[in-house]
Amino acid sequence: MRIIFGLIFAMFSSLAFSDDSIIIYTQKDIKSEVVEKVDSDENLLVIFIDGNWSKVEDSSTGKSGWIINTLGE
Repeated sequence: MRIIFGLIFAMFSSLAFSDDSIIIYTQKDIKSEVVEKVDSDENLLVIFIDGNWSKVEDSSTGKSGWIINTLGE
């Protein structure tokens, strides 16, 4: 089921970070190609959530992909 959200800021307390960056992947797989890395304070549009992954769009570039959610960290 797709859950559609409005504009949500990328101030998630529990995302996959690398050097204060959020890594956006082409697929729901950390071994897939990286679309881009954005600063952790970047505004992202959450399109929908699928388990531990969120489909997002970078509002400044229009690029979209998947970020991994890690809960409880």
